[in-house]
Amino acid sequence: MPLYYDDVVWAYGSSEGLLVYPVSGQEYCALDIALGNSQLVPFTTKGRIIRRVRLNHGVLVFEWAEQEAFHQLNEGEGVHRHFASAFDVWTDKGEYDTLPDLAASKPGDAAEGERSKPQRWHFALRAEWKIHYLGLPLATSDRFYSAHNGTHYALYVWQPNRSPWGEDSPLERLTVWDIGNPRRAGSCVPVAPVEPDMIRSITNEHLAPSGLRQSDTPSLRSLALDSETRDPHTGQSTGHLFFLTEEHRWAAGFQSGLPPPRFHSVRTTGIPLQGDGPVWVNECSGNTANPACRGDAFAVEEEHAWPGWAPCWRHEDFPYLTVAQVVDRAAGVRFSARQCFTMDVVSVNRGPEQGTASSVSRADAREGTKGADDDGALQREVRFSDGTWGRIMAKGQIAGDERWLIGETSGRVLTVLYF
Repeated sequence: MPLYYDDVVWAYGSSEGLLVYPVSGQEYCALDIALGNSQLVPFTTKGRIIRRVRLNHGVLVFEWAEQEAFHQLNEGEGVHRHFASAFDVWTDKGEYDTLPDLAASKPGDAAEGERSKPQRWHFALRAEWKIHYLGLPLATSDRFYSAHNGTHYALYVWQPNRSPWGEDSPLERLTVWDIGNPRRAGSCVPVAPVEPDMIRSITNEHLAPSGLRQSDTPSLRSLALDSETRDPHTGQSTGHLFFLTEEHRWAAGFQSGLPPPRFHSVRTTGIPLQGDGPVWVNECSGNTANPACRGDAFAVEEEHAWPGWAPCWRHEDFPYLTVAQVVDRAAGVRFSARQCFTMDVVSVNRGPEQGTASSVSRADAREGTKGADDDGALQREVRFSDGTWGRIMAKGQIAGDERWLIGETSGRVLTVLYF
């Protein structure tokens, strides 16, 4: 059972409602899904290999490598220099203030006229920098994980031991950059890109005291940052960086530790973004989600959606593994994609409602399944038709909100399901 998938080269920003994806001509396009408007992003892929794209906190980041190898590692592998380009993304509020209720509007009415009003998004290069001092091979065995928010960017790199005698440990490095402050809303004055400041760099032996060193069997799945990592009064870097590690009984090779866990284990380890301090550890192990665990699927409250909580929703329906999910907390809607060997399920859940199991109507039963938890909170699940998995889950990642769900096919075709 795969725990890791190839990175996607598209991104969706839930707060912006923008889908950024590659188009022909070595360019990227940004689609405002609600309005149907699209425009080109001022970023070229010429001479570049895109490794990953991510949009959140109003910052669009392209992680890319030079197409030509900088030097040869051996006869079959070359080392490519890797960079990151960070763009501020914003729109003029006066151009479009509210999102109309498209379901309630009819062609020709006022809401429809509002909908057709053009909205233009602005993209300004904030920073572009080299993210690895030497460069990396393009092999999947050389892993790198990253995360960013509005002010900081973090990168962890794990490289296997390539010594023919195997006496060396894998190379590990954690680096954090301060990428500056977001552009002020409404400002269209050109600003020169900044050179990010490296505020932290930790290598092999220095990762061990915090429990972050992966050694020969890396189980790291992703990185995360606090949403705010800038002190508003002093301007200093603050907050935490989190490592999410995961091990599964059925995972094999580099995806599993020694010995493997009995069932499935997820753990979040947090360290201060800068300087020394206490290490935060939150772990959830077993074959079901612990009712007391705060990292559950419907973490509606912001404090419960904090990245420091272990994502116990990953094994909430054991032996199924929840590969990916999208939670629209404001709407109380959650999409999930679960897999168990050759069986796969894509479904949507409505948030818990107070009531009793006996209050389920026949209409509810026809629409989907509905169950009650220990507190009597009702939750309804509707499963999508067979074949949905193949249309959106080839890369193990989905995005969207209550209005649409976005994924990728095995043929590298983006699919948008509208509701």
